[in-house]
Amino acid sequence: MQPWQQEEIDQLEHLVKLAQQPGWWDYVIVRVREMEAQGQIDTSPPMYEGLEQKVVARLQELGFKPPRRAYRKVGEVWERVS
Repeated sequence: MQPWQQEEIDQLEHLVKLAQQPGWWDYVIVRVREMEAQGQIDTSPPMYEGLEQKVVARLQELGFKPPRRAYRKVGEVWERVS
């Protein structure tokens, strides 16, 4: 495993824990999008690609439900509300 891959896993777990705390959902989503955008620009290979979906998928596995205003359940997956 490359060091950047471990960094990505560590960030994913940190953001998942944070997102589950009351009042932190909006911050986590904004931060994830910033990280995805910055990773596309600054790193090769791109870091944090698909991080938002990974965070949402991990939260789903844990049974966490994001605020209704942010995501809606479509079948078995959460889909972002635009």
